[in-house]
Amino acid sequence: MAWKPKEKELTREEAIQLARDEVAPFWIGSPPLLVAASVDGGARLFPIHAKFEEGAWLIHFVDPTSLDGIGLLQHAVTLDGRYSRYGIQTLMCLAPVHEHHLTRPSLEAFVALHRIRFPLAVDFNGMIARALEVARLPTSLLIEKGQTLMRTDGGNVAETDARIQTYLRGRDPGLPLHPVLDLDPSLPVDRGKLDLGKEKGAKAIKLKPGRLGFEPGKFYLSGEWTQDAEGVTTSDRTASLSVRCPSNGLAIIAGAQGKTIEAAKVFLEAAGVPAYDSHLSQDVKRDESGEPYVEVREPRLYHALHHLTNDLKDITLRFPAADRVPAKVFGFRFFDQD
Repeated sequence: MAWKPKEKELTREEAIQLARDEVAPFWIGSPPLLVAASVDGGARLFPIHAKFEEGAWLIHFVDPTSLDGIGLLQHAVTLDGRYSRYGIQTLMCLAPVHEHHLTRPSLEAFVALHRIRFPLAVDFNGMIARALEVARLPTSLLIEKGQTLMRTDGGNVAETDARIQTYLRGRDPGLPLHPVLDLDPSLPVDRGKLDLGKEKGAKAIKLKPGRLGFEPGKFYLSGEWTQDAEGVTTSDRTASLSVRCPSNGLAIIAGAQGKTIEAAKVFLEAAGVPAYDSHLSQDVKRDESGEPYVEVREPRLYHALHHLTNDLKDITLRFPAADRVPAKVFGFRFFDQD
């Protein structure tokens, strides 16, 4: 038996530094504040920065590909503006769905897009959520000195706001607080999803020329496509991708492919014709000929169509510039909006 030198045991400071180095790529806007590790068959949270042990923290867990998650993220910015002055700090935890949620450029683009001013961490192995017993997304927690003071499941921001005010008034009944948030009833509500990657078990149906009418829960391709674990990609300018939208709104998770500064263009048709102005969401533009398209750069969720009537729910995406800038579509998110 060959002799091996005994491995040196790490000091507490060395172990903390090692943990910081391992998770640092998954933190934006702050050095790592905490790590979560498996302990005795469960998970436990370990603060690794003194800042996390100062005062209370409002921690939001979101799926960055869900409308509910994006909605909570936008309200989190408002809540942070309200309560950071009272010592409540905010941490956003993303539950990664695709590989690009683990890359620094994609995370930095996400932070810039949503104007996030507080720390963001990717819960890359799900251990932070497990340690805090987060079973569904989105969820918000108020934590102080390791104790969970408040939990709101499902992204109910008005309830979160009310509970934060209860906590603050318990410390100082005379605080001059804003009225509790009155949520806009016209905000989109998640109604399902369709993922296009092999790892999700997705199987495309070849679109036959002249076909009218699509089945919910299925997707139809024409032209040349490749499918991998996460989605479908085309560089064929004649390609199309079609789905039946089961709700009145649709968002696309997509990204441009290849090393280019150009954007991919995804053109939108509803019931076989260019989508009407009254149905176009905020991420849609029109080209010189007036046709609606989404300009796709970094992979993320793009808001496409809303307030679709039943006769306009057969949706087709076209990619006439894909020979120059290939496009990858990861999936669709369906929502209803009043």
